[in-house]
Amino acid sequence: TGIPSVDDLMTIVPGQLSIITGLPGAGKSSFIDQLMHNLAVNENWKFAIASFENPCPIHIIKLSELYISKPFFESGTTERMTYEESQKALGWVNEHFLFLDQKDSEPTTIDSILDRAKQAVMRLGVRGLVIDPANFITPVRSVENEHQGISLMLSRMLAFARAHDVHIFFVAHPAK
Repeated sequence: TGIPSVDDLMTIVPGQLSIITGLPGAGKSSFIDQLMHNLAVNENWKFAIASFENPCPIHIIKLSELYISKPFFESGTTERMTYEESQKALGWVNEHFLFLDQKDSEPTTIDSILDRAKQAVMRLGVRGLVIDPANFITPVRSVENEHQGISLMLSRMLAFARAHDVHIFFVAHPAK
């Protein structure tokens, strides 16, 4: 993971599914961004990101700030990144991250995310998939109850991870 205290507890390998959960505001998305940054820098991983709460430009800024270790915007007395540094960061983000936006008005399903992720794996060599958060995904309609729907969704993700040798990070925000 590139985070020493976390490395003692887990290892990130392709073909697996990690479910990230915690209290609202606990830093789940920031933790995933740090993991992606570390894996991209240290292992040259590429990621497909289905992020429904952060608009793509904001997510790109956050990843750029991690890469350059400076804020993008003015931040009090902290020196912000220069134009040259922002261009370097943008090139790095473009090389390592693909955002799986849902541009049409169709509901986002786990199958629509995995279909787009499959294209990213085949065309770009993506090694990691981030889905954040889970509650934006339209539930499977052909199941009897919510537990069956969740089980089916997790089974599909794990099968995808194994079949395509990617690691999936699935962020589950608990009900308040």
